[in-house]
Amino acid sequence: VFSLFVPAMITPSAGASSSSANLVWLFSMGSVVIALMVGFILGFFLSLFEKRITKPAERIVLILATIVLGIGLSQMLGVSPLLVNLIIGATVINLAHNGDRLFEELKKIDLPLYAAFFALSGASLHWELLSTIGGVGVIYCGGRIAGKILGVTFGSIKARASYNLKKYGGCGLLSQAGVALGLALIVEDRNENLGEIVSTTILSTVIFFEILGPIAVRWSIVKSGEVKIINLIHRDEGTPFRESLHIPTCYLRNCLMIVNPKRQPPRYSEL
Repeated sequence: VFSLFVPAMITPSAGASSSSANLVWLFSMGSVVIALMVGFILGFFLSLFEKRITKPAERIVLILATIVLGIGLSQMLGVSPLLVNLIIGATVINLAHNGDRLFEELKKIDLPLYAAFFALSGASLHWELLSTIGGVGVIYCGGRIAGKILGVTFGSIKARASYNLKKYGGCGLLSQAGVALGLALIVEDRNENLGEIVSTTILSTVIFFEILGPIAVRWSIVKSGEVKIINLIHRDEGTPFRESLHIPTCYLRNCLMIVNPKRQPPRYSEL
């Protein structure tokens, strides 16, 4: 839907004939169809090659190569790289023999990619526009919250879903980050003036929703009974880094004749 409306929104409508407007919509529809085809083809070939690769490092290289190839083809064809990659992921998870394994490998390296994405997105925040979009941001936040809650409630009623989904499902969808930022950057890439307003609105409201969203998710899953309260108690299970320092620390403490009454020093067979 976003890919369909953005060209029509950016193209000046003053004095435009109906034929030119139809061409804009036709071009938008063609871009969406091309993006779907490119994403499906790349996801299909990724699913085929996945069967022949056994090493985790090679799977990561294959995934990254497919993503970069999808971005390059998107820029060459003038279609949405975000939509192409979404279709790649949907195709792989449904067609690949071990699609879950591919995503598990990708999760091992996705944290720095997320950090870089948010850093670059934050660099697009225009502080001078925050005062002018204050009212727009409030309306956007209110409309999004109302849309999520009312949409889930209405959909649950039509689908005859459970009572818990009707009452608490909307609150579990308030978090907003990656896709919305990606869409805002697409607008800014196509129209700088409009993109500055859109990206600043999204970036400023993402901060709000990323504070409110996790709290709302936690509340909704507890109230609906999906997670018991006892499971929310924090358990310090330690980290590999801490565990790796435990034995040499205890050994040093033992050599210095410092006894910790709460913890026995490790046996020398463990050192």
